[in-house]
Amino acid sequence: NRPLSKDSIFIGELSLNGEIREVFSLDIRLKEAKMQKFKNAIVPSKPLEDIGLKCFVAKELSQVLEWM
Repeated sequence: NRPLSKDSIFIGELSLNGEIREVFSLDIRLKEAKMQKFKNAIVPSKPLEDIGLKCFVAKELSQVLEWM
């Protein structure tokens, strides 16, 4: 059990097999995360525009665990 750092956010849908799925309005969610003072985001795909957060793209939970 390793928690995310307090300045990181996970945005995505985690399936039972460990796949991280897309979510609607990713850029809007990232903008809101930036306003909430998050610095890092784990996301299922690259955002369409530069939001000002460091985005780590992960398609599977195992990739997130490696990043942590």
